[in-house]
Amino acid sequence: MTSNPLISICIPCYNAEKYISETLDCFLRQTYQHFELIVANDHSSDDSLKILKNYEHLDNRIKIIDLEKNRGAAAARNSAFNISSGLYVIFFDSDDLVSDNYLETQLELAKINPQSIIACELKEFYNNDINNTRENPSAVRQTLPPIDWLMADNAKGLNLTQCGMFLIPREMIEKSGLWTEKLSLIDDFDFFPRLLLKAELIIYNPNTTTFYRRDVNSSLSNFAGPKALKSAFEALCATTTLLLTQENSSRVKLALANYWRGWVYHFYGSNMSFYQYGINQVKVLTGKKYTPNNSGITGILDKIIGWKLTKKLKNRINAR
Repeated sequence: MTSNPLISICIPCYNAEKYISETLDCFLRQTYQHFELIVANDHSSDDSLKILKNYEHLDNRIKIIDLEKNRGAAAARNSAFNISSGLYVIFFDSDDLVSDNYLETQLELAKINPQSIIACELKEFYNNDINNTRENPSAVRQTLPPIDWLMADNAKGLNLTQCGMFLIPREMIEKSGLWTEKLSLIDDFDFFPRLLLKAELIIYNPNTTTFYRRDVNSSLSNFAGPKALKSAFEALCATTTLLLTQENSSRVKLALANYWRGWVYHFYGSNMSFYQYGINQVKVLTGKKYTPNNSGITGILDKIIGWKLTKKLKNRINAR
């Protein structure tokens, strides 16, 4: 291996004019400088492309792809990857940030663990203030084999597939396959388990941080239209099959059942065929009947008028 391998950073960008400069700047400040930044502009309607073109003129390591129509984040990531040439790859979101030593420390571990994927510390920040951070409650701060990482602490790893935390050997992406472009909602739930399972280990790097920006279009109700729900359903089906093939155990079944439980609630009243399939999955995986476990006002209403009527009322409110 070369002593300074090229790292390809692949970023999908859609209407990110408020954040994309800050994201690009955090990479231009890196202590390790042998990288390429490939940004796929997903037919943005704001000034994202103008900003990106300015950066492209300033630094020849920055390459911009302008997609002719809006194709979604998965297709944008794939478009960026397809023109990349780095030995290592990072998929990164257009509104997140990293520490200045991010590339350097991730690469140090990758060089001595060539068959592994490196996962750094992940923190969330709020109100666009990098100083207002919190530790991610789902963080897996251990080095583990992939299936153990995904199942760690009641399957926290399955809930922690934030793309910017991983430095990935290119050959593993080529083996596992690219992002599934027909998926939109929870496409990472499909992509990362099949990718991570190609590694010998998931190596925890505590010496650098990816900062995940919260409060940016984060409400599920903003995305839960028919196409998005179909995407979530298909991702759940694919990963259920994948993980049970990898390890048909009680811990995997319980983890998958918990994910199905959460999504069954969203499916109810929106797509009854997905709902029915989901409650059957919960029964097959656990031997128990599906019941939601809501808290707060929703939980109180569930007890008074029943969860189904409560969910119908919530659907009507969200539809306004």
